[in-house]
Amino acid sequence: MTRFSGKIFITYLFVVLLAMIAGDLLLVRFLENLLLTNARQSLQEKWVESSPNLQGLTMTQARSKSLNERLAKLAANTPYRLSLFDLAGNFLADSTGIASPAAVAKDLNQLPEVKQAIELGQSYAFRETHAAQGHWLFFAKLTEDAVFRVGVSTEGIDRLIRRVRFFIWLATGLLILLSWFFYFTLVRRADDALIRFKKMVKGLEQGDFAQRFLVVSDDEVGEIGHSMNSLAQDLEGKIRALAEERNRLKTILYTMQEGVIVLNAAGNVVLFNPAMRQLF
Repeated sequence: MTRFSGKIFITYLFVVLLAMIAGDLLLVRFLENLLLTNARQSLQEKWVESSPNLQGLTMTQARSKSLNERLAKLAANTPYRLSLFDLAGNFLADSTGIASPAAVAKDLNQLPEVKQAIELGQSYAFRETHAAQGHWLFFAKLTEDAVFRVGVSTEGIDRLIRRVRFFIWLATGLLILLSWFFYFTLVRRADDALIRFKKMVKGLEQGDFAQRFLVVSDDEVGEIGHSMNSLAQDLEGKIRALAEERNRLKTILYTMQEGVIVLNAAGNVVLFNPAMRQLF
């Protein structure tokens, strides 16, 4: 692997990883927001469906088993969890049968959806619960004499997000493997051509004008190879012509009866023929 091809592969690998990270952040976040939006809408629809069945109940009464049973009946065969709180935020009943307020929350600050529903009329909250392990999405809304809350576990959403993220990174791994295969089939070919070009140029620098580049394709590499071969052939012809001209001049100079001496611009002797040597 040459440094040039290595830089190409590393750059390509960096771009692929950056694209996958961006896809993980953007696509997964978009999908999660879409699923949570649908879940919020379904919670609100469940609240509208269930709230009329709670009208007329005396919410000032202490927590009763019948109230839990009423909520459990409304939540039967559904993934929803229904809860009731009084106007002060105190726990009254839950469809799961929880009877102790401590099992729901230690204080009202741990139930932000209930607190905000009392203050603002309604509220959503996406958080981890203490009574049921995992993350839940809650919708709480204020009625005339209570706060009615509907919740749903987001385990299905979390599981789907994990699967999507798994497939994204699986595709990333496969793409990297294909990139490696691409390097060894195509980039490696250009890499070998670059090495041969480098070897040929060094040979020309050292005066070896007889070597030629082996052209095995008609693509850009082949066109460059033909150009390099033409250049080497032209250089070889010119060097041969210069050598022949030099030999002719040397023959003429050495067969002259007159003495000839050649000086350079500094006045130093650079050449003289045998006749001049005899004169001296």
